[in-house]
Amino acid sequence: ILEKTEKTVFTYNLNDSEDLMLSRKAVENGIQSLLLHLPYLLSFSREINSLSINDVRYSIYSETEVQLFPAAHFVNIQNTNGEKTTIFQVFFGESSFAAPIIWNNQNKYSFSSIPTEVTRLHCKFPLVGTENFPFPVILNSPNFEVEIDRNKIFESSIKNSQIFCDAINIYSGLLDVYQ
Repeated sequence: ILEKTEKTVFTYNLNDSEDLMLSRKAVENGIQSLLLHLPYLLSFSREINSLSINDVRYSIYSETEVQLFPAAHFVNIQNTNGEKTTIFQVFFGESSFAAPIIWNNQNKYSFSSIPTEVTRLHCKFPLVGTENFPFPVILNSPNFEVEIDRNKIFESSIKNSQIFCDAINIYSGLLDVYQ
């Protein structure tokens, strides 16, 4: 059975730009931001099977359950250059949170720091402007009530508060397991 896949391509002609250097810099910054967010986009938005950036394809190549924490998975992402990234993702209801991890030589993992440029809140896609949101992991929920510009959530929303309460409880349980 062949699955029909939809493909979206973005191509930009910078030659018509009034300020070519400024336009090139904006595109380079956009690509760098996309590369930082790519592991989370693939983990949170499973409708996206792969992303290709400048002829390098990124996709999830495996996913395994975490033995010590049944609600969690290791999401392993690889590109066509052989570079790999692993995300620790914990599911709760329709929501999840994630953090990057690093494997050492003894096949043990440790949590890695999240770059300061990465948005902390996602509603399937990054909510740009939430890079400084005070949460220790990247939180995704399709149920977030977001502002029209998609740059923050409504902090007074009962629904959003419940998502955070659930995430905090799960995160607290994670800390109990990994203390």
